[in-house]
Amino acid sequence: MKKLLAFATVAILLVLALSVFAQEATQEKAAGQPARKRPAAKTEEEYTSYIEITKITEIADQAKKAELAQAFLDKFKQSEMRGMIYRDLIIAYATLNNPEKAFEAGKQALSEDPNNLSVLLQLANTASDLVLKGNKSFTNDGIAYGKQVAEKLEAGDYPAEYSPEQWQQQRDLRMGLLYRSIGILQIDAKQNEAAIDSLNKAIKHQPRDFFSHYMLGRAQAAVYESIRVMAQAEKNRARQQELINKLKGIREQMIMSYARAVVTSEGPGLENMNKTIDSEMRALYQSTSETKSLKGLPEIIAKVKTEFN
Repeated sequence: MKKLLAFATVAILLVLALSVFAQEATQEKAAGQPARKRPAAKTEEEYTSYIEITKITEIADQAKKAELAQAFLDKFKQSEMRGMIYRDLIIAYATLNNPEKAFEAGKQALSEDPNNLSVLLQLANTASDLVLKGNKSFTNDGIAYGKQVAEKLEAGDYPAEYSPEQWQQQRDLRMGLLYRSIGILQIDAKQNEAAIDSLNKAIKHQPRDFFSHYMLGRAQAAVYESIRVMAQAEKNRARQQELINKLKGIREQMIMSYARAVVTSEGPGLENMNKTIDSEMRALYQSTSETKSLKGLPEIIAKVKTEFN
């Protein structure tokens, strides 16, 4: 079981790591929040400096972006746009594989404004990306930042760089990504029950996100294994039967999560990922089946396909 719970492939991790960068490098658009004053430059020089930073989106140019962002922070001490520049600085350092600098910048930003939602979001997502790459140094920080920003966003707040209309359009995407990041971090911290809750929230916002379904299945598999060990060691027959019944329910949820991950990862460009997840699902299904077979799995896949068609 432990081998089945190893992170799947470099391809999955690479695509997810790059996807966050691509989303952050894109200007998104689109209601419902009260209007408020958005950060604005006070001088033409400040505005020009800001634009020079934000227009750098290529991965190869992130060192230059970090340099310009730090220069902006050093020069414009009273700028209303410092929070967004800190976010860009974090992205640049993370892309340059310098997480220590990224989190150092984040902590400096939060010392200036503890409620900088842009920075809190970015730090949580960055910590999650690092876990997927094998760096677990910022797991606990990422969970704390993620919970902090999730609470504020659920209460109706939104990051400073968005208008109410833009945030309304982007909310499901951003909330889905945030809860997915929190869930990944919680799995790394062995907080699997909490991860299940976070990943279910991610799926509520992004029902077709295959990786949230996949990670939910992994969290459920970890809980399944924990309860299986407890059931084996339990001497009280009534309690043991209670645990066995619980196992059956968790197994059903786990297989459904994997099936949804398989179905939602079908499509051009995702063939290798789909094959990996499908293979892992079949191994889990067979190893946890009373008959040690794949009997019934095709029917489950067919049922899940109707959910998304």
